[in-house]
Amino acid sequence: MVKEPDSRSKAYVLANLARFRMIADEAERSIPIGREALRMAERLGLDDVQANLLSTVGIARLMTGDLTGKDDIERGIQIAERVGSPEMIRGYNNLASTNASLGELQPAFELYARAASAAQRFGRVRALRWLEAERMSELYWVGEWDEALALAQTFVEQAESGLPHHREVD
Repeated sequence: MVKEPDSRSKAYVLANLARFRMIADEAERSIPIGREALRMAERLGLDDVQANLLSTVGIARLMTGDLTGKDDIERGIQIAERVGSPEMIRGYNNLASTNASLGELQPAFELYARAASAAQRFGRVRALRWLEAERMSELYWVGEWDEALALAQTFVEQAESGLPHHREVD
């Protein structure tokens, strides 16, 4: 088998393969792919790809019960902030979701707000839509049930009128 040389394209493809493995609940397969791609991105100085990979590897590690995966996500956020990459949106969101899952709600809410601010700044409509759904959860958790219900109803109406969302269930 011919091994292709390091390149931005190869690092990007491996980053996506790691992410898709993680999303498919194959964390154990995602981590080594992500780490290989991360080493390549570091060698090539691809900060945006590094930020992406650290978020993926961090979540995959958390999925296996390794709570130090949060450190990877935080490092990815630091890189994304330093270079002004929109990858910070995913990092904030992933760290917020992790904190929420661990019952650390106030830090989670602050991170969701940072994600929404960054998504607005970068014009990332899909990320903003995702974060609207997260906002419903936040309102529910703090006991603002009427506001959560109103937002959910608006969300459903938007979906029915042609603005779909990943969280829709048939």
